[in-house]
Amino acid sequence: MKKAAQASAPIALKHGDVFISIGAFWNLGYYSDTLEDLRRSGVCVGVYIYDVIPLTHPQFSLKRRSAIFASRFDETMPLFDFGLAISNHTAKEAARLFMRGSGFGCRSAQYCLRMNSTTVSR
Repeated sequence: MKKAAQASAPIALKHGDVFISIGAFWNLGYYSDTLEDLRRSGVCVGVYIYDVIPLTHPQFSLKRRSAIFASRFDETMPLFDFGLAISNHTAKEAARLFMRGSGFGCRSAQYCLRMNSTTVSR
């Protein structure tokens, strides 16, 4: 992995590009700075949400992990322009917990694929 990362050429995102965060962004303490830099550059920033279990069902997560998740999620969610979720349920939970009144849109990926079904094959 390290060798592949060293051989990789960095990309330069520019105004009008779209960046979608598809990983565990709450593990990175500096991620909000990265998102702010992208947005200042005119990049549209999205997030893919797999679940919000550490917030909705903290008994199934380590206590410290739930606290980190909550803190980073609250910190980064206002920086995303849009969101996709793995399911309708997750989209609704994320909207209920984090996006009330913000104008942030979150749809399930399944719904988004159906919206453009003429260009996406299943």
